[in-house]
Amino acid sequence: MRFSLPPDFDVIDTVVNECAELQTENQNSADAVIMFSCISRYLSFGIMTSEEIERVQNIWNAPFIGFFCYGEFGKSKKGKHEFHNNTCCVVTMKEINN
Repeated sequence: MRFSLPPDFDVIDTVVNECAELQTENQNSADAVIMFSCISRYLSFGIMTSEEIERVQNIWNAPFIGFFCYGEFGKSKKGKHEFHNNTCCVVTMKEINN
C-alpha cells in the first residue's frame, strides 16, 4: 500500500494532457465516458474539481458520467495491477459494428 500527498493544481493539466494523448493515439471518438476520481482529489481541489471534470469531458464531447470513490485498482503505467490513491480514472466506451 502507498500513500500520497495532496496534488498540486498542475495535476489537473497533467490529467487533461494525458487524456488528450489517449484520445489522439487510441481512439478518435467515444460513445460514452465514465470518470471516477478519488474523493481526496475533491478534498484537495475543492471548486477546482469542476474545472478538471469539464476539461476532461470536452476532450471527447460524449455522454459523460462519473463518481468519487475511496481508492482505485488498476494497471499502472508499468503495466502492473496496483492500488492507486488520489487518482483520476477515465473509461471510454465505443460501440463496434461488425
